Amino acid sequence: MRGSLDVFTPYLSAQTLPTVTVPSVPKPTITISRQAGAGAVTVARLVAEQLDKECPGEPQRPWAVFDRNLAAKILEDHNLSARLEQFMPEDTRFPLTDALEVLLGLHPGAWTLKQYAKETIRALAERGNVIVAGRGPAIVTASLPRV
Repeated sequence: MRGSLDVFTPYLSAQTLPTVTVPSVPKPTITISRQAGAGAVTVARLVAEQLDKECPGEPQRPWAVFDRNLAAKILEDHNLSARLEQFMPEDTRFPLTDALEVLLGLHPGAWTLKQYAKETIRALAERGNVIVAGRGPAIVTASLPRV
């Protein structure tokens, strides 16, 4: 199994390619809802591998899968400490616990973290050639074309 850096390096490298003056076709995004035991992560990886072979795009840009590693991408995009990942579960946390932790300064509020997640998911979807599994990507990207 490849590490996160191995997966993201080609994707991020492709993001910095020089822009072409010829109008290009917008890149699509795939969203997958995830439930325990449904195999969404496996399906996402298999779909990405197949799309890399059959639809490399012009210019070529590999498909990236964001699933359990999405929390790390959210923290990176918003310049937050990696230790905050423990406060970003996909399921709902008990509100009183969250409020107490916010008051103690352990992390930003759940609403703020959800807004950060929404911004990151939308940014990834707008770039295209990504598959996002979990954290409600279908809802977040519902108004975007090519999703």
